Amino acid sequence: MVIPYGKECESLANLPIKRIWGVGPSTERRLKDGGFALIKDVQALSDEKPLVPYVGNQARRIWELARGIDERPVEPDRQIQSVGNEETYESDVEDPAVIDLELHYFANRVAKRLRKYGLMGHTVSIKVRYNDFKTVSRQKRLDSATDQERIIYDTSVLLWNKLMRERSNARQREARNTSQSNRRDANTFTDNANDRPITENREMMGAAPLPQFDTSVLDMPLKPIRLLGVTVSGLSTEGIVQDDLFSIETGEKDEKLSTVLDSLASKFGEGAIMSGALWRRAHGDGGERRKRSELKAEMDLDNEE
Repeated sequence: MVIPYGKECESLANLPIKRIWGVGPSTERRLKDGGFALIKDVQALSDEKPLVPYVGNQARRIWELARGIDERPVEPDRQIQSVGNEETYESDVEDPAVIDLELHYFANRVAKRLRKYGLMGHTVSIKVRYNDFKTVSRQKRLDSATDQERIIYDTSVLLWNKLMRERSNARQREARNTSQSNRRDANTFTDNANDRPITENREMMGAAPLPQFDTSVLDMPLKPIRLLGVTVSGLSTEGIVQDDLFSIETGEKDEKLSTVLDSLASKFGEGAIMSGALWRRAHGDGGERRKRSELKAEMDLDNEE
């Protein structure tokens, strides 16, 4: 977006205060408490002093940015390093069917944004945050760069199941070690009548059987999920084409279908046509999940580490 010189304040005035660079949720909350909900509320100040009680030494910077004053150099050719979408849930997610719909949604959004930017990515990663706030991620490098929803979704499912089974295997090893230790302890107690181990002790001290997961699509999460996300990185403007004919033909069909769907969405809106999974996500849960997603800004992860 290009803002004409002298039109900075006018262009920024009606935007929410959180659109100022560096204003996160806590700063936004403090500013709103002070009556600064929109950027124009800050623009109305003659200087930054009224902001000091709410944002401290950040007052001058926020006041200047609200008025379009920014001395940082413009980087028009800055390259996007990765494209991703994630969502933090108001209620913990445990149902594999819901998680499956979320992965469909993320794959769809990421693929569309890649095509919008004219980019393809070699690496797909998922991010999972549990309700105890432990965050884990897994990634896989693809043989060919892609901007296709189907490939991003399939890879995300593979990574999800890999993560869940790794954690399941770790729990099994821990349970076996505990069980072996308990059996050794149980064997130290014997029945005086026949000098044999007391079976009740073995049963009481043995590990509980581990749950069996349905692996047809998604494995069951081992803990409730607070956040999910999918990201594609290793971006380039061209993809390396696979050598085998089947992959080439499938890729061409996916590309043609994506072009048609993108065109229809551009003309008639995002809800004009969608897959069954996206329709179920949009209309399930009273549409609340869809509404939250629409309100949430999409993120571009531009190598900010």
